[in-house]
Amino acid sequence: MHGKKLLLGGLVLVALVLVGCDLASAQSTSHTARVVVREWAFELSSASIPAGEVTFQLVNQGQAEHEMVILKTDLPANALKIKANGAEVDESASGEVMGEVEDLGSGQTKSVTLNLAPGRYVLTCNILGHYKAGMVTVLEVN
Repeated sequence: MHGKKLLLGGLVLVALVLVGCDLASAQSTSHTARVVVREWAFELSSASIPAGEVTFQLVNQGQAEHEMVILKTDLPANALKIKANGAEVDESASGEVMGEVEDLGSGQTKSVTLNLAPGRYVLTCNILGHYKAGMVTVLEVN
């Protein structure tokens, strides 16, 4: 009887260790990318990030309102497709829209959390004229 209790206790201990490992690995797939936004640039905390859950924390240090659109694309950052108006990115023609943060006023901070697979992503501000002014950057997800 004592041996069965010992065996059961050992199995419970192993199960707890495995659950702990699963929780630790789940936590390790969550990452934060800080993005400072200003006229006319994005400043990423890192140009690459591991795949998984990514929280983009945007801080607008500029004077104008901005936004950030996250596109999964193989196009070069300076070669996104432009709408007929000549001032906005044609998002669906340029790649897969993964998410965005809109209406980021001067001094504001906003976040968006996305589950990103490995690949190349272009981040751009798609307010009239902002992409053409240089508000675009690349993020590699490994």
